[in-house]
Order: sequence, then C-alpha cells, then structure tokens
Amino acid sequence: MLLLDLGGVYHVVSAGLPTVLLVVRRVNSSGNELAPCSAQDSVRQVLDITGFTSMFSTHRARSDAITAIAG
Repeated sequence: MLLLDLGGVYHVVSAGLPTVLLVVRRVNSSGNELAPCSAQDSVRQVLDITGFTSMFSTHRARSDAITAIAG
C-alpha cells in the first residue's frame, strides 16, 4: 500500500486529475493500493465528485492510513 498524505494540498485543478489516475492505475497494476489521507474537505469533495474515491480507500488522518497499511 502506498500512503499519500494530502494534508498540504488545498486545491485540485483538472490538469492534475489525469496524473492522479495514472498513479492509481500504476499502483493497482503492481498489486498494491493507494491510501490517501488527511485531505482537506475541498480536495476530498473533488475526489468524490470525480469518482476517484471509489478507486481507493481514503483515510481522515495519517495515523488511520498507517494502521490500515500495517494491518
């Protein structure tokens, strides 16, 4: 599982979404899973609207993501 801490991300622009999709596909194709965490509400809303949150498990806090990875 690859932890992706989004705590410092405040805005998501449409130009970045294809890159997110590429990362998700590459991580999944290697048999792993992306574990984003700590997303601001505005970032989480964009991920929800675009359907990205159906591709991976999101975690409210970094500690939650670490627990999921460990466990």
